[in-house]
Amino acid sequence: PTLRVLASELDAPEPARQQLSAKAAEFAEGEARKAKGGARGGRTSGSAPPRKGQPARGEIYDGCPVKALGVHGKVSWYIDWLGQIRDVSKHDRDTILHIFGGREEELRRHFKRQAKSGDVIGWDQSKAAAAMQRAAADQGIWNPLQRLRGRGAWTDGDGGLILHCGDAVLHRGVWHDPGELEGFVYPSAPRIPRPLPPGPEVESAPDALLELLDTWSWQRRHVDAFLLLGWIGCALFGGALPWRPLVWITGDAGTGKSTLQGLIGNVLGGEGALLQSSDATPASLWQMLGTDALPVALDEV
Repeated sequence: PTLRVLASELDAPEPARQQLSAKAAEFAEGEARKAKGGARGGRTSGSAPPRKGQPARGEIYDGCPVKALGVHGKVSWYIDWLGQIRDVSKHDRDTILHIFGGREEELRRHFKRQAKSGDVIGWDQSKAAAAMQRAAADQGIWNPLQRLRGRGAWTDGDGGLILHCGDAVLHRGVWHDPGELEGFVYPSAPRIPRPLPPGPEVESAPDALLELLDTWSWQRRHVDAFLLLGWIGCALFGGALPWRPLVWITGDAGTGKSTLQGLIGNVLGGEGALLQSSDATPASLWQMLGTDALPVALDEV
C-alpha cells in the first residue's frame, strides 16, 4: 500500500496574480493611512479636547484597562479586562462586572454610588454604562469582520509579518500584549507555541523532519515527502499568505495516515495549533476557525 500527496495548482496565472497584488497593495496603503491618521467613524481626530474632569476621547476613564472599540448597529464592542473581545447590546450590572473581571473595587473607585452621608456604598451601574457607551460612540463605527484577527500569522500594512500566539503578538521582533495593533485587534485566546529562538537545532530541524517523513511509504518516494514538508511550512503562515495551499493524503487502511496526521499536529504545535474536524461543510469550518488563521485537518472526508 502507498500514500500520495495530491497538491493543487501552485501558481496562479501571471495576469491574475499581478491584478491581485495591485489590489492588495492599494488596500494595504489605505489601511496604513487609516492607522496613522487615527480617524474613526464620522468624526475626525481633530475634535475638541475633553473637558476638565472628563476622560480622554474614546476612554471609559483615564488609564482604564477595558478598551472601547466602537459601535456596530445596536452593539458596542470592547476589549475586556482579560483582553478578550466583547459585544454588548445591554450594559446591565452583571455584564459590566464581567467585562471588568469581577473587580468591583475598580468600578467603585471610578463610578461611586454614595449615601447622603457621602460614604461610598457601591458602584453606580448607570454611570458606568453611560461612560462605556460614550467611549464606544467616540470611537465610531467598528466592524469586527474587518478589524478582528485571531491566532495565527497575518501581515501589517507594509507586508511585514505579525504572529498572534494567543497570549502575545509578535511584530517586527517585539512581543506585544494582545490588543490593538496598527488598526486591527488581536484578542486574547488560548496560547499556541511561540517560535523558537535561532540556533543550530532549529536550523537543522527541517532536514530531520524530512528524513522522518521519508519513512512513510510514499507513491512518489522523496517527492511526496518534500511536498508535505513544504505544506507544513506554509501552514504556519496561514493568513499571511494570499492563498492557502492544501494537500490531500490518500492511502489504504494501515498505511499510517492517522499516525502521520498526529506527527503533523505535533510539529505544528500540538493541541490547538492544528484544528481537526470530520465535517467539511462551510458552516462547520467557519464555526471552528472563527477569526483564527490556523491550519485545518479534515479526516475521513
